[in-house]
Amino acid sequence: MTSPIDRWYARKLNGRLKRLKAPCRTTQEFVRHAGLGKYAKLTISAEPADSFSFCSDAAWATEADREEFEPYVLDGILDLLMVGPSDPILGVRIVLESAITRPVESNGASFYLAARAATQEIIGITKEWPHNSELVNK
Repeated sequence: MTSPIDRWYARKLNGRLKRLKAPCRTTQEFVRHAGLGKYAKLTISAEPADSFSFCSDAAWATEADREEFEPYVLDGILDLLMVGPSDPILGVRIVLESAITRPVESNGASFYLAARAATQEIIGITKEWPHNSELVNK
């Protein structure tokens, strides 16, 4: 017996997959000063591809930062590409070009939110959901 998550995932991948139309690049900075503060800055490039791929060329401050924060970057990207009222956008190659941390303020949530903002810009999400048809092919 398969789980509800397995069925959802299979349903998403068996639908029509969308593909990015043109290469693009964006830099996003997430800053929040309340409480302990939060900080993340990253640059992501994207180009059309036959299937989804992610790689990191970012020179993180430390290897520990890479291990801690990079999974949050990928989560922020995939959450927008996979989930929404339209078909998944998986015809894209994503490259994390740079990532900047601050010792006290950076955390996983900051990188997740910066990656989501970058992905929103890449796929053209505005208040007019779903995805911008000029940026994404069906």
